[in-house]
Amino acid sequence: MPFSGGVRDIDLQGGVLIVSGLFAWIALALQRQALRLTIVEGSLLIFVLCSLVSLSVNPHFGYDLWGAPYIRLGTAGILACIGVGRLTATMKTRGLLVVLYLIITAGAIVSLPYSWVSFHYLARIPGIVAQTDVFACLLGVGLLLGLEMLVLYPGRRVWIVSAQAYMAGLLLLTETRAVLVLVVIIGLVWAWHNKVDRTMTVSVALVILVLMAGLTQIAPTRLTNSGYAADSVSYRLTLQRYALKSSNQKPLFGYGLGNLADALDCSKLSAKSLQKTCRQGYFFNSSHDIFIDRILAVGWIGGLAYLGIVSAALYSGFYNPKTRIFAYALLLIAGYYLTNVTDVVLELLLWILVFQCLRKSSRV
Repeated sequence: MPFSGGVRDIDLQGGVLIVSGLFAWIALALQRQALRLTIVEGSLLIFVLCSLVSLSVNPHFGYDLWGAPYIRLGTAGILACIGVGRLTATMKTRGLLVVLYLIITAGAIVSLPYSWVSFHYLARIPGIVAQTDVFACLLGVGLLLGLEMLVLYPGRRVWIVSAQAYMAGLLLLTETRAVLVLVVIIGLVWAWHNKVDRTMTVSVALVILVLMAGLTQIAPTRLTNSGYAADSVSYRLTLQRYALKSSNQKPLFGYGLGNLADALDCSKLSAKSLQKTCRQGYFFNSSHDIFIDRILAVGWIGGLAYLGIVSAALYSGFYNPKTRIFAYALLLIAGYYLTNVTDVVLELLLWILVFQCLRKSSRV
């Protein structure tokens, strides 16, 4: 989506998502059999029903339907993501792999000049999504998909390696620690599982560990400053502890998908670190754990159903060799979801990967 003045046009993003989702559901309805659910996807029905009930019983209907002002990802947006994701499960896996890789690569190419022109800096580069951590996660998914592209298209190796190197450089510029660690770990697991020279794999792992240890001592930036990382982890865990406590006040129907600011209101957060943020004029619209956010939004039953969907997709995806690369990418997003915020683009990508992983156990 186009942006203006270095600011995401969030309403436009949300609107296009909903329109796309509407067309996706119409296409699914015309296929008829595509709407049937298996036992594995029963948790999807539970999550959708809990989302609709939460929408109907909470007082902030507009926010819950369209999403909060800073992230238009309410009930309508989630249903749109599900519709688009389910429709893409009718595509061939290789075709979708290529499409996703090309989209992420193109976005990465545009992001460097875009960030310089729009934000006038490249440190913690926000890219075309204008959110550094989300951009890092998208780059991480691109890098993992690129590993499979190298196997499937050896004749294009020079171009793919160049794209991989470019995205890896951008990922370092984001300084998003969680994604960097996850990409390295998942990438090494992929190499080991695909029987890439195991001596080389172990050697690469050792080199990465030595480099990270050295950078921590020589250049303690945000990326390598262990003290800063420890404080950041502590801050997030404190926020998540209060979020879980707040979820017990509305355990059945939650606060609504667009109304997490009430669940995480500053009056409920007594920790000094969180109060410092509140005094600076900020407010919390996420617990920095999307799975906890879903519990807050639609209640414990719906939130656990959401977790069940992702877990079932991971299990199914790794079991099927044709969808395993999508499971690796989904694992990256799921791991990232334990540490940070999401947006329209990343949630849509998650549902596309979920339904790709479930395609063998689905009638889609």
